[in-house]
Amino acid sequence: MRFTRRITKPLRDLTEAAKQWDEGNYDFSLEYDKDDEIGILTRTFKQLAVNTKEKITEMEELDQQKIEINDILDMSRIESGRQNDSDYRINRERL
Repeated sequence: MRFTRRITKPLRDLTEAAKQWDEGNYDFSLEYDKDDEIGILTRTFKQLAVNTKEKITEMEELDQQKIEINDILDMSRIESGRQNDSDYRINRERL
């Protein structure tokens, strides 16, 4: 019974963490520090969450930078009389 609990508890914790990840929460806690397969899986899962959160933050920062650049370009076009010239607009899909 103790052996079964030692395996099923970390797996239940990983399942709960996966549900939280699915909901966009990457700040979950996983406590399992053994060097067995479940420990490796737990550490890998935690690192994936950290990496995902970092990438999302980077993407949000880049998106904000693109918005700011587009605003500057819009103002520049207005000042230069090129309001209808869409060639100066940064295309989100190309960046």
